[in-house]
Amino acid sequence: MNNILGIMTHRIHHPRSFERHARTALAENFSGVIVYTPQEVNLTTRQIHGYVFQNGAWSRQRTAYPKINLDLGFYPESSLRKASLVKNNKQLCFTAYGLGNKCKIQSHLVRSSFLEPYLLPTKQVKQHRNSSNF
Repeated sequence: MNNILGIMTHRIHHPRSFERHARTALAENFSGVIVYTPQEVNLTTRQIHGYVFQNGAWSRQRTAYPKINLDLGFYPESSLRKASLVKNNKQLCFTAYGLGNKCKIQSHLVRSSFLEPYLLPTKQVKQHRNSSNF
């Protein structure tokens, strides 16, 4: 296991968007950060292919499992199974988990008799419309 912090997410458009997390991890004595998606985890070889932040720069690398992992993703159905396999793997230590999408969170909140009176009415959008129609 590396002394790096792993950040699993659903997509990585620009690794620079995780730089705040990386600098915080370095300040806490991690040697670096790897940002990755569930699809980039090889459960057989116990390696992750992702974007590593070390010495002030991002590079694409393959590493052993990180010391600790955070889950910051909101996974679509297509990658939910792999994300679950990764999070349930005993070799990977996760300290935080994504909460789910807005609809899933809302469905949990409305079940609370304490919170329900304070929630705004919510309706799930089923299809995209042109913004001029609103």
